[in-house]
Amino acid sequence: MLIYNKNFEFVVENDEIFKFFYTFNFKTVTAELSKSNINDDPIIIDLPENVEPDQIVAHIPLDERSYLAVYIYDQSLRIQREALKENHRSSLFPKHIENLEEEITVIELSDSILGIKDINGRIVKVFSELLNPYKIEEIVPFETSLENKEIIYMPISYISCDRYNLIVYYDLYRRELKFKKVIIDIEQDLIDINFRFSGINNIQLYYGEDSSTFNFTNKKRGKIGRIFENSDLSLLPKETILSMFKVNGQKYFIHRKSDYLLLTRNRPFYVLGHGVRMHSFNTKNNIILAGRFTHYAKYANDKFNIIYLNNINHPIATVKRLFPKIPLLRRLVFIKIPKNKLKINDQIHNSLYVGNADFIVHNLKRKYNDKKVKTLSMNIDNEEVVILRTTLGGNLAITRIPYTPEYSKVNRLKITIAKLASKLFKTKKKTNLYFEKKSNKADESGFRIFEKVMREPAVNSYNYFILDSSHPDFPKLKEKYGKWLIAKYSFKHYLEIFRADYLISSELANHLLNDRLYIDSIRKRIMDIPLVFLQHGIMFAKPVDNPMAYGFHKDKNPYNIYKSVISSDLEAEQFYKMAYSPKDLLKTGLATFDYATLQQNANKIAYMPTYRYWEEGLIYKGQIHNTSYYKSIIEVIKAFESANLLDRLLIVPHNKFSEFIFENMPEYSTIISTNPSEALKESVIFITDYSSAIYDAIMRGAYPIFHWQEKEYLIDNYKAIPPVNEENAPGPISRNPQELVGLAKHAISVNYKLEPEYKEKYMKINEFNDRRNSDRIIDFLRSDNII
Repeated sequence: MLIYNKNFEFVVENDEIFKFFYTFNFKTVTAELSKSNINDDPIIIDLPENVEPDQIVAHIPLDERSYLAVYIYDQSLRIQREALKENHRSSLFPKHIENLEEEITVIELSDSILGIKDINGRIVKVFSELLNPYKIEEIVPFETSLENKEIIYMPISYISCDRYNLIVYYDLYRRELKFKKVIIDIEQDLIDINFRFSGINNIQLYYGEDSSTFNFTNKKRGKIGRIFENSDLSLLPKETILSMFKVNGQKYFIHRKSDYLLLTRNRPFYVLGHGVRMHSFNTKNNIILAGRFTHYAKYANDKFNIIYLNNINHPIATVKRLFPKIPLLRRLVFIKIPKNKLKINDQIHNSLYVGNADFIVHNLKRKYNDKKVKTLSMNIDNEEVVILRTTLGGNLAITRIPYTPEYSKVNRLKITIAKLASKLFKTKKKTNLYFEKKSNKADESGFRIFEKVMREPAVNSYNYFILDSSHPDFPKLKEKYGKWLIAKYSFKHYLEIFRADYLISSELANHLLNDRLYIDSIRKRIMDIPLVFLQHGIMFAKPVDNPMAYGFHKDKNPYNIYKSVISSDLEAEQFYKMAYSPKDLLKTGLATFDYATLQQNANKIAYMPTYRYWEEGLIYKGQIHNTSYYKSIIEVIKAFESANLLDRLLIVPHNKFSEFIFENMPEYSTIISTNPSEALKESVIFITDYSSAIYDAIMRGAYPIFHWQEKEYLIDNYKAIPPVNEENAPGPISRNPQELVGLAKHAISVNYKLEPEYKEKYMKINEFNDRRNSDRIIDFLRSDNII
């Protein structure tokens, strides 16, 4: 089974029933098919408007000779049975195939599948990825008699099908057949441009009988050169942009420049001669932008006056010129953006764009070289905060986040006064702030190190722990630590943020206040303070090069991480993958592991499948029963129920899914734990696929089991290979629920005592078992003159 579209989910209910789920722009379409009812007639399911371009979505085998092909086609989901045959000619996706060599040729095998034939007529390669919108460069070792001393890469075939193009070429040096996909999207074309490939890196543009060639693999921004120099420009429409297209995501413009045509890559502001310098204002019902806004290019003035949110389907404002008939003052504009038009979907961030009635041409800017990630206006709308801000690229965007107290007028006034007070009232000693997730917890490494510092003699620093006053333990901790415990959102909280020298926490710095923060003065301050990052768990489970982990890579992380605590040289290798160096790391072990123990009467068997971010859409849309996450939990429950061990099983969903699991499984509510910290304390066996919590469980004395029934599926969706594998896993591995139950029974029979071979592997992942990790961290803080 091959699934090409991340918005598509395919579920096998049983041997007979298939289910499909396609979610786009927060709308889900569901289909159920019976194998026995599938025939040669396609099944057509209408989709919401403005879906993705026509494409292949999935190939699902039915038997040895046929499969189901699922397409997006003409605003519908089209499901049809297909069989491979050499004389196929597609009417659904007609293709132009230009074969250049007799020894290797490309043919159609189905609407979406190509075959590569050798000189003997044998199909040596089946290529199924032409019609999906993802870039691919595939390589196949292949011996031929082809020779050419003048070139290394010999073009074999050019295939085109609407926006999808494929170049098949032969590497004469390495003796390899290679495939390069090129996707061309025409966004605007007033002069009927045609495209043709010439060589493996060049596209030839045709306008009538005139042609020009450019190298589409060169990613450099800016003008490429003059084109169509033999054409009569007086015959062309009186427009600045005559054609606008993308090649593999790179945007190109064919546009007028004085008395000639120019091809330019990815510089719309240059193409239109855009001049902009505006100020923003916030009123009760509108966001106002006013100032200079013009396009100086020939025929461009006053042509691009519509403001869009997110895409061309959401026009929200028009550029109004204050003095439209006075040449020198025409550039002065007024843009009124109604706040009631700013909620168009459930996305947190939506960009603002400029265009005309037909297409979007560039991002909306306030001015060139604007401050990056700057909040320009803020409005509280019921339970949301609506923010106009600049992005990292200096463009304007709208952000909507849930309301939290720091956005109230009282708290923003506290922040302003605290910033001023921090400059007037300096401290004589260094100030360190300790905190945990959103400053709402006090039971992990941040609090453990704070506790220990409070017991240290002769500390030459001020050390404060930040905690929300609504926390049940706040009164008790306040009595114990007095002024060294600071209430979240208090004036003292804000003051010490501006005076802090170091942050010490198992969370990133933003959690000193909140995970998303758009109050500029305090956000910038929090991002600048050096952070001693204590970590939640050992980073040796999920792959660090999966897309969801990129934000923690050093070159992409906006926070000032001074040191990251690690537990082994093996874990350090994962940090090196994320561009950290040895000087960035502190090998001491995790402070929270010093306190990792089991309850005296612990007897539970915990199952904690890790977070599957790609299934969020189905879960949040009430389709949790159709996710692999839910199905894996049900399979484990049924297996333990059959083995009469259900009373000992404890399901521990990831915190992002726990509420949904609990609500959707009322019959199993008594065996579901929504608190992973508490579950770890009472579980003598801990089962997971790729959760780092398993290393915490081993430290406590629990018996670990890695349940890898869905290993390949998880790796495919992580888009990276996890570091823990069959060779280094510090526990036995199960491949199905029956094996899992057998391993659990084995763990019970040996009284949860881990075998020496697994202990040895564990000690390579966590080199410290003396429960003195906190001491080592304190020693570092003292030696580095932090405390």
